[in-house]
Amino acid sequence: MNQFLRKISFRYLFTRGTKTLSSQTLLTASGVGVGTAVLIVVLSVMNGFENELQKRILGVIPHITLEKSGGFENLEQVSSNIKKDNSVLKVAPYFASQVVINNRNNSKGIMLKGTNALNEISIIPNNMLIGSLISLENGAAIILGDSLAYELNVAVGDSVNLLNIDQTNPLIGVPRVVAFKVVGLFSVGSEVDQMYGLISTDSFNKLIRPKNGAGIEVRVKNVLEAKAIGRSLITQIETDEYIKLNSWDQSYGGLFRAVQLEKIMVSLLMSLILLVAVLSLLMSVNNLIKNNIYLGTVSRVEPSLQAAFIEFGSEKKAFLPFDEIHPSYFKIPHNEKILENGSRKNNDVDDEKENKKHFLSFYRKYKIQDVIKKDQVLLVQIVKEERGTKGAA
Repeated sequence: MNQFLRKISFRYLFTRGTKTLSSQTLLTASGVGVGTAVLIVVLSVMNGFENELQKRILGVIPHITLEKSGGFENLEQVSSNIKKDNSVLKVAPYFASQVVINNRNNSKGIMLKGTNALNEISIIPNNMLIGSLISLENGAAIILGDSLAYELNVAVGDSVNLLNIDQTNPLIGVPRVVAFKVVGLFSVGSEVDQMYGLISTDSFNKLIRPKNGAGIEVRVKNVLEAKAIGRSLITQIETDEYIKLNSWDQSYGGLFRAVQLEKIMVSLLMSLILLVAVLSLLMSVNNLIKNNIYLGTVSRVEPSLQAAFIEFGSEKKAFLPFDEIHPSYFKIPHNEKILENGSRKNNDVDDEKENKKHFLSFYRKYKIQDVIKKDQVLLVQIVKEERGTKGAA
């Protein structure tokens, strides 16, 4: 089989009758090769980008958060039950709120999270540039993303102000402002670095004073099914009160859907380019009829012309003269074959040309309508291209 494929490949690689390479075949084959390579590279890059985006963003933000009005009375027991679910990776108490961070004339809204070194289950502890989460226990301390720190023009050791717009000073009626010292910087390589800050759980409770206490943060194995997993977890919690479910796709689902749509469109575009190259290659091969060998079928025997018309896959039928049909295809009576074999055994002629002449003269005594039948399968080679209304020959 490999030898047969090799012959077919070389048959179209070189121009007929010469040893020069066929430029058409080289161009179309190169187009297919380049198109395939580009498609593989583009898909690999897009998949890698999507995986990195998923890792760097979803590695920080919670996959699922559960919150209950008034807080969970038995938080540790509920968390323990959630951990037993096979779809769950990690569970931790959840404290988070939106606040305004300020340094001189620079202000920005950020997501503030209350945590500590033991309960933090994101990838932030593994991506600290300066300091560690243990430093949060040193009073009013805060850890910022490196992009946020650059935007606020602060460094480790500087102070920033946090404004809780939900809590106001009863004396002057303005939002409560608390100063925090920057004790660390982290970088996960995503937009989270621009809008995330960490303080200790105790500092969070003093600043925010959450009405519902601690929520539950859950990280799951399959992030694409986070919402469905969250609904399943709620049914496992024994309570009649409403539990609020938030999943990552509510805030970042649009971003990932946009990336997936872009990947589909790029894949479609590159596939069309590859398809054009493949069609060009097929057209170049199909246009090469002359000197090709085909498996044909006799569609009609024409006694007046002593020829047959062969169906070989083209729109027009090929013309096959009787004298160009090899005798091995003749449908002659079996008893005449025996007589001929016997006469050849008794023939003392040793010359190869004489034997061939005798062989052909015996078979040429037949007419085409006697030995070639309709629908008979023949192996034919085209020696003349189609011209106008005439088929190949």
